[in-house]
Amino acid sequence: PRNNVRSGMPPSYSRYAPAAINGNEVLNLDTTFSQLQRWIFHSEGPCVTVNLFQAGKKKNYGFMNNDCRGVLGMMYLPVKADNLANYMTYFNEGAKAKPAGLETDGYPHYNWHSVVILPMSKLTDALDKKYCDGTQRGFCDAVICGDMDQSTTTTTGSNNLNAYFPKIAALAGY
Repeated sequence: PRNNVRSGMPPSYSRYAPAAINGNEVLNLDTTFSQLQRWIFHSEGPCVTVNLFQAGKKKNYGFMNNDCRGVLGMMYLPVKADNLANYMTYFNEGAKAKPAGLETDGYPHYNWHSVVILPMSKLTDALDKKYCDGTQRGFCDAVICGDMDQSTTTTTGSNNLNAYFPKIAALAGY
């Protein structure tokens, strides 16, 4: 009994490994969205909260927060992405923003870091004025980012996350 250690996982469990779609190379989320992967899984706090979809009547199309090195970090997407690949790309770009002082002095200057993600394809004067005016780099950032390369996100392309994850895409309204 002591030498026969049982796994905590049920016998039917198998790790998800996406298959190739239409002969394309299998998508590796860890390398495609490496900054977001680092932001989520290398946080030192007790948890990372990922809110994938808009809640109720609020203008929240994506929200994540974490606790890393004593800094509470938040990323917010105020506009709806066109597809799941762009959604992930926007948050990957937002995860590149670093808290003030972390890279220059080796410690954060503040205990809060806010990042608003603004897709260039959806940027309006009103959004620019609302989120870009009054930003302070490393404390309250507004990141303007591009969409994922459309030549690789066709309905049969290798980066079409809607095809790899159809149930999540359907829940998100894509």
